[in-house]
Amino acid sequence: MGAIKSNRQRLPLLPAVAQKILAQTGDAGSGIEEIAFTISRDPSLASKTLQFANSPIWGSPRRVGTVRQAVMILGTEAVRSLVLSFYLVATEQWCGRNSTFHRRFWERSLAVAVATASLSRLIQGVEQEKVFLSGLLANIGEVFLVERFSRAVGCDILDSSFSGGQQAVFWDGLSKEDHGELGAEVGEVWNLPRFLTTVMRYHTSPESLRGGEPGVKMLVDLVFLGEFAAGIWIARASRPTVDRFVGLTSELLGIENFEPDDFFKKIGNEVEQTAEIFGIRRRPKLSNEDLLQKSLLRLGQINAKHLSRIHELEKEYNQALAQARVLENENLKLQALANVDGLTKAYNHRFFKEFLSQEVQRAARQGCFISLILMDVDNFKPLNDSYGHQVGDAILRELCQVTKRAIREYDLLARYGGEEFAVVLPETDLVEAARIAERIRNLVQEHIFDCRGNLIKITLSLGVAAFRPKPDERISSLLIESADQSMLQAKLNGKNCVVVSA
Repeated sequence: MGAIKSNRQRLPLLPAVAQKILAQTGDAGSGIEEIAFTISRDPSLASKTLQFANSPIWGSPRRVGTVRQAVMILGTEAVRSLVLSFYLVATEQWCGRNSTFHRRFWERSLAVAVATASLSRLIQGVEQEKVFLSGLLANIGEVFLVERFSRAVGCDILDSSFSGGQQAVFWDGLSKEDHGELGAEVGEVWNLPRFLTTVMRYHTSPESLRGGEPGVKMLVDLVFLGEFAAGIWIARASRPTVDRFVGLTSELLGIENFEPDDFFKKIGNEVEQTAEIFGIRRRPKLSNEDLLQKSLLRLGQINAKHLSRIHELEKEYNQALAQARVLENENLKLQALANVDGLTKAYNHRFFKEFLSQEVQRAARQGCFISLILMDVDNFKPLNDSYGHQVGDAILRELCQVTKRAIREYDLLARYGGEEFAVVLPETDLVEAARIAERIRNLVQEHIFDCRGNLIKITLSLGVAAFRPKPDERISSLLIESADQSMLQAKLNGKNCVVVSA
């Protein structure tokens, strides 16, 4: 593969924004704010990043509304590979004469990525943020091999002028290891994550991978099966081929009772959705002449009766579309209600536990802190006894509004139970968490609650805890317990104070 090194200067020239993002995501000193700001400078890239973070492929439990949130949820490794993917899909110029190959390559790569991601959801212990991008970029070495060969012979190897015999010589002269090795070296030049270059190098022959991390071996097996599945889906392969694929999923992944028909149907739906995000057109556009000829032929076949029926169908379609939009909006509202406390409109206890568990895992992957504040309204029972439960409910609702002014957009406020509330602070150490808790206490202490003409002032007792979890360490319960003990100590200290966990 010595020829690979001599052709590094032939790698595509990425836009300045892409180069800067690749540099920032590879620099441990670059923060999320800096990376998000750079992505935001490119409106198209920012839009695609948000679409991907909110897509079914990623499966985020909450709606992602800002680029900063998207970067936090995806992680820097995924952002690095994602940004590179967006630019490579959109950059046809560096493929020379091979624009047809370029389009077909990304159509197939997208199918591999979707199939790989779908398989990964059937097993446990897979880092989902790595799966889709591994499938998408696994075969990138093919692009450089095709481009190099076309330059050598002076024509497009997929063009009709390039004979079938010449094409056969080209493809027969390549081994799967050729494009895998070249793709891995390109990934190293671009400083892609090590797991990604390992997938590029070994996914065509997973048996060649010796040793290494179990998680990376699982990724290699997944992409190998994802490529097999994509080939079946594209070619609509025969049943014996499908049966062989089912056998391999059981052998490599331990998946039993696999339903291939539902699986391949789901791949088709997700490919269509994801193709829009990446700007991949699965069907080439017709020329104006083709469109005109097709329209004239169609007009010549239609009579008045057919036109009337078309109008009826259009009306029925629009009605169905309007109804579908209504149902979609209702489903979104129901989904939001399922995560929200009915009284205070803060998140409920169930969503709080799910969110905390997810953020703990993300903090472990990124090596950062996560903090938790538990707070309780002081003397709430006497207040209820004096003014009634309706006044108490109104105070709890207004308390949430006051608290939201003291926390950040990406923090989470949830009702823990009764008059107790929890605030999850991602990427926040103990010192910063204590400062936020003190800010909440001060705002609440100074606020006058006007409830049915009753002017009431309340105070809070707050407990703060923070951890920097290790990989695979599940400390959600320990974090809650530590913050709860601190909150109880605040009560014992006379209330209206903040106690920080030791």
